Amino acid sequence: MVFILIDDDPIANLIHRKIIETTCAEFKTEIVTFQSAAEALDFIAGCRDCGRNDRFIILLDINMPGIDGWEFLDRLGCDEQTWKNVFILSSSVAQFDIVRANDYASVKGYITKPLSVPSVIGIMETLMS
Repeated sequence: MVFILIDDDPIANLIHRKIIETTCAEFKTEIVTFQSAAEALDFIAGCRDCGRNDRFIILLDINMPGIDGWEFLDRLGCDEQTWKNVFILSSSVAQFDIVRANDYASVKGYITKPLSVPSVIGIMETLMS
């Protein structure tokens, strides 16, 4: 599996990487981080034809400069369920953000920062059910 972390905060990406590495140590896991949604979209565009998209797990911050998380989801084509494993990872606890996330078929969950071991376990359980 490949975790794609998209957050404009490099410290958050580092912390979240370490938590995933610790929690998923027994799995063959790759972690790719991006501080820009545009860079992540470029990376993902190159992956569209390189295997099963269901092996990718995208952890997406919604409040970022430039392309924010919502625009990222729109550009990704999440309504078509091309990318099935997207989790919002945000510091926002606003109810309207949580409700809006449910408008995207590919969004499997909404996690409030910081990412934690129980959150990663929850992601894995969601994907295996």
